[in-house]
Amino acid sequence: MNSVPLMTILFALAAPLALLAAETPASKTDAARTPAGRAMLEKLIPDIEGVSKEEMAKFRAASPKAQQDPAVIAVRDKLNELRKRAEYASTDEKKEMRGEFEGAAELNRNALKAAYRKADPTLAKETIEKVIEAFEDKARARIKAAAEKDTKASATPTKPFPFGDEKTKPTDGAAPAAKKAGGADTARAKAQPNLATLLADIDGVPAEDMAKYRIALMKAFLDPEVQAAREKLKEMGVNAAFLSAKEKGDMHEQFEVATGVVRKATRAAIAKNDPSLPAETIAKISEVVEERMRPQAR
Repeated sequence: MNSVPLMTILFALAAPLALLAAETPASKTDAARTPAGRAMLEKLIPDIEGVSKEEMAKFRAASPKAQQDPAVIAVRDKLNELRKRAEYASTDEKKEMRGEFEGAAELNRNALKAAYRKADPTLAKETIEKVIEAFEDKARARIKAAAEKDTKASATPTKPFPFGDEKTKPTDGAAPAAKKAGGADTARAKAQPNLATLLADIDGVPAEDMAKYRIALMKAFLDPEVQAAREKLKEMGVNAAFLSAKEKGDMHEQFEVATGVVRKATRAAIAKNDPSLPAETIAKISEVVEERMRPQAR
């Protein structure tokens, strides 16, 4: 059985690029123009094996601007929102969030690569990928070390009752039953949508509009009306879990209405976040995204 806490796994999906963002002085776009700024960037973004000094210098210089790219900020906000939700979620809810973390992490990675290319078109694609990959390895190493430390600490034997906590006293010598692999939890985890797949390019929609839609959608997730509508739908789902098949069937119309409210609020938030996106484009992309979600929801 995997002993790494689920929360650690979820954070690991998003941590690599969050680490790069945290270690880059994004608020100081001219940081690389002064000796002190360059020295700071060299310390935060050290040389990577296989990348020339010149390319590393260009990457560092582009970092502050890349971190301020709207697409990077939007996806980063989404990741932060996911982290906050995960902190107070149950074990089952965390499992169901894995797909969201994976999709957001992939969008984050792609947005960051595009932002560096835009910040400095002379930066080699290989340089960007190698540096980002190095930061991913660095983040994974930190997470692994922290997980191993937690595992080691939890494995430390406690003092036997009555010297230790009474709650740790064995009951009839019975060992806790091992949790079966697979089952409903695994099915729910596999059913979670991957944002990178859901928001993939759509035939007939310009790449520029797709990019705008992705950014606006990430911001829409944080819109109060969208969050309220999604929370209402989630609450209905939780309540329905304890109903009979007939009672669930009777709620079908209510679910349709609640889903429509989420759809309307989300599209309105997208339009508000990017007024340059035509309503027809928002509707077209949204319909395709919703259609991509339906098979996973069955």
